[in-house]
Amino acid sequence: MARGLFFGVTPVILNITTLVLLCLVIFSGFNNGLTQIHWLKTDNTKLSVPSPLSNSRPLEDLSAFTGTDYVGEDSTTANLNLPDHTTIHLLTECGLFSDSRTDCSKPDLNFWFRPERDLKISATSRGGRESVVLKDALRSYSRSSRFIEWSFIIGAFCAFGAPIESFFSPLLASITCAFATVMLGAGTITGAVVFKRLSDAINDEFKDEGISSANGGIPVAMGMVGAGMFALATFCYVMGYRKGGKGSGWKGSKPVQARSVGGGEGYAGAGGPAGGMFGGQHKYVPIEKQNGEQQQSLIGDRDLERRLEDDWAAPDEYSGRNNNGNNAKGGSIPLVSMGVGGNNKQTRNLNTGYEPYSRQI
Repeated sequence: MARGLFFGVTPVILNITTLVLLCLVIFSGFNNGLTQIHWLKTDNTKLSVPSPLSNSRPLEDLSAFTGTDYVGEDSTTANLNLPDHTTIHLLTECGLFSDSRTDCSKPDLNFWFRPERDLKISATSRGGRESVVLKDALRSYSRSSRFIEWSFIIGAFCAFGAPIESFFSPLLASITCAFATVMLGAGTITGAVVFKRLSDAINDEFKDEGISSANGGIPVAMGMVGAGMFALATFCYVMGYRKGGKGSGWKGSKPVQARSVGGGEGYAGAGGPAGGMFGGQHKYVPIEKQNGEQQQSLIGDRDLERRLEDDWAAPDEYSGRNNNGNNAKGGSIPLVSMGVGGNNKQTRNLNTGYEPYSRQI
């Protein structure tokens, strides 16, 4: 009973814990909170992009002569009004400013991060010059972003629904958890690979402009822990289902008690009669009565088994009548001779079989 309680309560606790972890990842960046749970973070503090006219010598000379700036200043974090750091979450992005202010975007299932737009690179002289490596990384990220999002969202729904399903059917709950294990594990691994590739591409692309990026490991860790808890919950639900069936296998039905004709008891599972696949349990039936003695069971007797063989024979087999042809006293069933060679005077073994309806010839 204690083991059944363990396999019933443990997966529910695992599902609740998994639900909490997944909700932290999903709701990170909501209402300017949980910004430390990010997939990627950029450092914009050293951003400096030269003015488009900075290479014009005449304009520089004219600016110096007139005192008016005809070249334009370099693009920096301050004049672009960029945050010092930008964090990328599952459904949002957040800006962390130097005055401890946090500003996050509204949640969006179609969200995906674009440096040209979100870091205002397009407003500088560097805009519109993305390399092939960065384009490939962004294309891979845009294709997989929805799968990453939905893997966590579906995992949260499964973690919430599995305990409810287990009340009606632990088998159904185990199937739900197994599906969530695969879904969440695949989404977490995909996110780790895609964001690592994007981070490397940003570092290579904008290293001269002073922008750097780094991956966040917290969502990946939470996703993998959640997938592991789903797998463990699947095992517990399966074991709870088997224990609930009292060892009758995946049928889950209670063993049916069967009583033999001779008074013995056995158990028949869901697969058929007790005692085997084809024949069922042996039924003990009275097959002899000799001088009022107690009925004896002959099942399993080796001498009887030899008699049942087709090639077995012995002379003077039956002895049940006296010499004048009358039946033996009491009308008992003729007794099989136990001797070899036809000598009916040999010691008889009372455990050997009787042949009802046989007569001495």
